[in-house]
Amino acid sequence: MASKTETKLMEEITSSLSYKLEELPSPESYRGWSIYKVPKRLRKLNEEAYTPKLVSIGPLHHGQPHLNSMERYKVEYCKSFLGITRISLSYLIGQAIGWEEEVREHYQDTVTFSKEEFVEMFVLDGLFIIMLFLKEKFPEKFNYKNLIVDNQWMLRELLHDMMLLENQLPSFVLVRLLDMVPQGFLVNITFSELTHYYFRCVGNAYRVPTKEIKEPRIRRHLVEYLQTFHLLSSKEEGTLPNEGQCISRCFDITLGRYFDKFECPRSATELHAAGIKFVKSQDPCILKIEFHENGELRIPQLKVNEWTETLFRNLIAFEQCDHEPEYISSYIIFLDSLINTPMDVDLLVKCEIIENSLGDSERVSDLFNNLYKETITEFSIFYFADICHKLNAYNKDYWHRWRATRYRWKVILKRDYFSNPWSVISVIAAIVLLLFAVAQTVCSFMAL
Repeated sequence: MASKTETKLMEEITSSLSYKLEELPSPESYRGWSIYKVPKRLRKLNEEAYTPKLVSIGPLHHGQPHLNSMERYKVEYCKSFLGITRISLSYLIGQAIGWEEEVREHYQDTVTFSKEEFVEMFVLDGLFIIMLFLKEKFPEKFNYKNLIVDNQWMLRELLHDMMLLENQLPSFVLVRLLDMVPQGFLVNITFSELTHYYFRCVGNAYRVPTKEIKEPRIRRHLVEYLQTFHLLSSKEEGTLPNEGQCISRCFDITLGRYFDKFECPRSATELHAAGIKFVKSQDPCILKIEFHENGELRIPQLKVNEWTETLFRNLIAFEQCDHEPEYISSYIIFLDSLINTPMDVDLLVKCEIIENSLGDSERVSDLFNNLYKETITEFSIFYFADICHKLNAYNKDYWHRWRATRYRWKVILKRDYFSNPWSVISVIAAIVLLLFAVAQTVCSFMAL
């Protein structure tokens, strides 16, 4: 029979565990997750690429001391929003209270804020985003300026912060807030178009025509919108690639069977030496990479600038956490295989595959060589497996292999023996001495 002490301990543990069981989200709520904490294995590679610099959006970074200075601007933007919509603050809060539970369900980590704190937070954050987007799109409709509008560095920091996976609100909140703005003010612009305009300088977003982003389904947050802008095809308006295309089972004609593994292709300079011609594709979808039998590899142009690393790191983190089809991850793996050195970058820039706004080719090669570290991917869903197989088959052809080998020896000789005039002189001197030695040896044999 249990003692009084044991009974009391049992009751305390039972009570504590019962509370935790009651607080545990239902299985259905997991399906609503879309905003995640970035795994430590990814974050440690570049902390700045995942951390807001100026403003907190949502609960994950709310209250951080270095972000508190922006809270007064959120209140200012709230006042501006109420002015252009002519709605009352009580009406706005009344609507937001009804969204509270749905908003909480989007966060993987349990939100510990009280109902009052949480509603006030996401209302101010949502209005800040809406007003930031509206001021960017319609600057002429706002007859006053503030510190944010007057400082380009603040606008650049805010653009960085809007791309972060941990710094998001569910898009439905933003869409509902935008619906409160009179249509006469918006000139019939949709939230998707407004978002597209704001992110026009990020990656390849500028290449997607506005008419192609009026997709029927609202994306869950701004990071997913950025993903969409890079995967939309001009040939498939408003759609993403078919998930079935991600399977890497490719048919090997020579063996007459399917295979499940693949080898990454050689670098761009080696493929070029083997006879492959790099051609810029006009399609805005970064997945529209095509290899033709004549040795032509068509790749959509990618703009590489100060936003590129933050963009792709957060898109990859989103795919990793959300179990999305790994389109972006596959794309980065493929580019990483093409880019090993600054010479590969120079070749892709020359062929207009990469638009280098960073200036230094070594910075670009380092960027792509490090983007995919610590990332876990099932290669059974690698999107470009078939293209990799075709490139390797082309490269293994005897003539193409000979050309690639000749090129590699040329690079080695230039790097190790002809990198500067003194090296050239040394090599020539060594050859002359060798010839003299051979001649002397021949003469000695002839004398015998």
